[in-house]
Amino acid sequence: MKKIVVYIFLISVFLLSFQSVSAANIAVHPGQSIQKAVDSASDGDNITVYDNNKNPYTYKESITIDKKVFIKASGSVTIEAKNSNSSVFTINPYGAGSSIQSFILTKSNYNVLVNNANNCLISGNKIISTSLVGIQFYGDINGSKVNKNKITGVDPSVGNGISFEYGTCTYNSITSNVIGNFLNGILFNNVSYYNTVYNNTISCTGYHGAGIYATDSSGNMAIKYNKVTGAEDGIAIQQLGNGLAQYYTITHNTLQSNKNGFWIILSDSIIDYNTATYNKVSGMDITGKNNDISYNSAVKNGNCGITLCRYGNYDSNYVYNNYLASNKAGINSASNGTTITSNTVISNTANGIISTANNDKIVSNSVKNNNGSAILFYGLCNSVRKNYISGNVIGILINNYSSSDRNDISSNTIFSNGNGINSASWGSSFSNNNIKENKQTGLTITGSNCNIFKNCLKYNGAAGITVTGTGNIVTQNSIYNNLYGATFNNGNAAVFNFNRVVGNKYQMYICSTPSALNALNNWWGSNSAPTGIYGSINVKTWLVLTISSIIKNNDNTYSVVADLSHNSASADISTQGHMVDGTLVTFTSTQGSIGSPGSTVNGTATVVFKPSTGIKSSTTKISAVYDGQTVSKTINT
Repeated sequence: MKKIVVYIFLISVFLLSFQSVSAANIAVHPGQSIQKAVDSASDGDNITVYDNNKNPYTYKESITIDKKVFIKASGSVTIEAKNSNSSVFTINPYGAGSSIQSFILTKSNYNVLVNNANNCLISGNKIISTSLVGIQFYGDINGSKVNKNKITGVDPSVGNGISFEYGTCTYNSITSNVIGNFLNGILFNNVSYYNTVYNNTISCTGYHGAGIYATDSSGNMAIKYNKVTGAEDGIAIQQLGNGLAQYYTITHNTLQSNKNGFWIILSDSIIDYNTATYNKVSGMDITGKNNDISYNSAVKNGNCGITLCRYGNYDSNYVYNNYLASNKAGINSASNGTTITSNTVISNTANGIISTANNDKIVSNSVKNNNGSAILFYGLCNSVRKNYISGNVIGILINNYSSSDRNDISSNTIFSNGNGINSASWGSSFSNNNIKENKQTGLTITGSNCNIFKNCLKYNGAAGITVTGTGNIVTQNSIYNNLYGATFNNGNAAVFNFNRVVGNKYQMYICSTPSALNALNNWWGSNSAPTGIYGSINVKTWLVLTISSIIKNNDNTYSVVADLSHNSASADISTQGHMVDGTLVTFTSTQGSIGSPGSTVNGTATVVFKPSTGIKSSTTKISAVYDGQTVSKTINT
């Protein structure tokens, strides 16, 4: 067995040595034929084509390669095609594995034509005066490398810098080329998988053509660190049939001064860390599903930073941590079931985020200083939550879609806008929003059958909340220190109960209406009858603060209960509702220690009073304070 292994090893060494020795080095000098050198060469030979003693020299030939040879220029060597209809170099299938390096190639429709030959290397060439295609790959092409070439066309309205057509191309690498003055830069026009397009610079002209182009017969492609200018579409992936390109990685590309930076239709792909600036229409126009779109920067594009077109009923794209500034709109989405989260959207000339889709989640974005609405949307079952919105003309603008939109607008911070939220949506809910310091109205509801609860509306220049429509429920909100607390246009606009309405110049206002608006059992800042009520509004009963019980415990402490669950008629209304849980009531005692503040649950707040030690008996005054209203009870300890 050992002898066999030794023999195999020796044979391998011999074969390698033989191959190394057998590879001839063939020289071609001015006046000699490159084609004759190729014809006389054997597989694996090296052919060096020389200039004229370090002076530039032009060979006029069209060379056909039918064997594996490595052809390289030494010095400034130009090869001009015999005529424009013939390629300077044609590599046929038996020429697989050949290389062409360091030439100046010129005056041909196709300067390099690779015909069904795999594993070729085209590197370091200057390809000029190309009528149609600089480097053309025909048929099935695998494992080829095209790198560090400078490729220039003669007419920017036609042709391609590098083109793969009429076959299947896989595992090819297109790297560090400079391409200009063609209609398209790099073209994959048929079945393409596992190809890499890396660090290329592509200049198109007049918003025509595509910098990098592929079709829906492609997948698992890597498009990285490229720069494209002047094209109609910087990177274009088109749907020509019923398929969908998929599993792309498109990252760290720069798309500048095109009509569209991206115009792509694909699925299950990663699109991240790209920069799209000064594009005439969209920085990134994306259609598809299950795409991860993140950490991109789209600035100063004419229409949108990112445009998401609708593909299906539930696209499930994930758009996060992108930076969108100084576009007309930051994000414009019609993509159903898409999540838009943690993006920074600032200083766009119209709107920040637009959604005309259903089932979208717009969450935790920072949307500031846009000249329209921070978030404008229209659709069903959308969720707009935890966004930070300031300095816009309108914080959130919602148009009506149906009689039951079922949108959820919750936990947003909306401040220092013109208006906070303007909504015409029906059947939606507005909860836990902090809406403050807006120039006009905090929350305007012109739709019907909405639930408006647990919002904080304060220090707005006009009204805290304005409600029209019919059948809305307004409850458990805190509305304070606005010009108007709450305004309505008719008695059926809303039921208004269990809210805190305090410190507004005009607490409530309603237009002339035949029916009174139900505003029973709200807290108006004290136990006294409410004032500042204008119009036909029923405020016959209101919430009052009491200390409902002080009960001694077995450990000689006392449980003290402050109560906001009774109204001015002494009725227990806890079964009808209560102020928002977490309302803080301050407690004091004339001796000992008392837990303070207490937080309400279901309308009551309970704390523990611990008397001072060493005092045999004492009368102690215990007080509860809320919004300046103080109530007290005394106990003997």
